[in-house]
Amino acid sequence: MIGCDTSFANALRRILLAEVPTVALEYVYMWNNTSLIHDEVLAHRLGLVPLNVDARLFDPMEEGDDATDRNTVVFQMKVTCTKNPAKKGSKGADESSIEAEPSVVQNSDLEKVALAAARKEAIETPGRPYTKHVYSKDLIWMPQGDQEQRFPEGIRPVHDDILLAKLRPGQEIELEAHGRVGIGRDHAKFSPVATACYRLHTEITLLEPVFDEDAEDLVHLYEPGVFELVPSAIPGKRVEAKVCN
Repeated sequence: MIGCDTSFANALRRILLAEVPTVALEYVYMWNNTSLIHDEVLAHRLGLVPLNVDARLFDPMEEGDDATDRNTVVFQMKVTCTKNPAKKGSKGADESSIEAEPSVVQNSDLEKVALAAARKEAIETPGRPYTKHVYSKDLIWMPQGDQEQRFPEGIRPVHDDILLAKLRPGQEIELEAHGRVGIGRDHAKFSPVATACYRLHTEITLLEPVFDEDAEDLVHLYEPGVFELVPSAIPGKRVEAKVCN
């Protein structure tokens, strides 16, 4: 922005930070969490996951309102870290032998997706514990009401590779998370931008010409790129200082 008042730039910065509505996970219902990360910490990390959805398509949820398909988006997660097959001597075993426990929320679709996620190979680094990483891509959108028709492309996190937790063999996470519309003034997780800032660009003007030794001293007095030396067109003068910016 050029030529505007600083108060306008600061107002725009504050609006970006605190007044632009977005959708973020607000309520997290932990059905089962046997990982090392505490429920509150995991819920906080889930709230900071940015969701790729237009907040204008949802109604603001006021205090006392019931959750509906018009003001709430629902995600579910069920991730399990199975035993290390290499330690059991069954490397290369048929994946069909892996069975997942029934979902607490009795959701067959979630069980199928969770079973597919559980069959993915965990990360095994020599000299480090056998670990399964839980990413934002493990959040499964559960359409409510007519949301499947309103959002044909689906609702998902902006990035699929946001690390949420790490599981050891036998540990699992099963939860349901509800998202709603909010603004950054209520909580930083609703802010759609990183730290917004602005700075003033200084405009330098030489009130009178500076030549020769004074010009050389001026060029070396400030940071490189502020002033430069150019051949002088004035008879009897070698060089002249000019403003670069």
